[in-house]
Amino acid sequence: MFQALIQKAEGAVGSAVNKVAFRAAVAVPLVIAAGFGIAALTVTLTQAYGAALSYTIMAGVFVAMAAITAVIMSRKEPVAEPEAEEPATSVAEDVAKFATPLFDRETMVPLLATAGPIALPALLRLGARNLPLLVMAVIVALFYFGRSLGHESQSAEKPTANPAE
Repeated sequence: MFQALIQKAEGAVGSAVNKVAFRAAVAVPLVIAAGFGIAALTVTLTQAYGAALSYTIMAGVFVAMAAITAVIMSRKEPVAEPEAEEPATSVAEDVAKFATPLFDRETMVPLLATAGPIALPALLRLGARNLPLLVMAVIVALFYFGRSLGHESQSAEKPTANPAE
């Protein structure tokens, strides 16, 4: 009874996998060929117009391609709008109604006490794996905030000249 249904599902999955594999097999050589074509066009433009102008032309070509793609992708199919019976609440209002009781102290303390010992080792492993990134983030933050704090302290320390003396 279910054997026919299982075979039909296996056939559908196999067909979908075959379509994806075929599209990938066609797309990979096309992407590589497009790369070589772009390189050839860049070399030709460089010989004809010089490096700076040819790279500017290539940048313009890519911006134009991106704009055309954005216009095509942003076009939507006309969809019949359903009649609104009552004004719908926004997503932010719905989330606020749902999340307000979740952030009560009585809810958060037991949740953190339960999840803390489980999540802490995973967070420590994540931090250890990303230690160089964390160190760079701290250095950048210290550089950025140190400069802004340094300017504030310098402006506070500047003596004002007394013109009467």
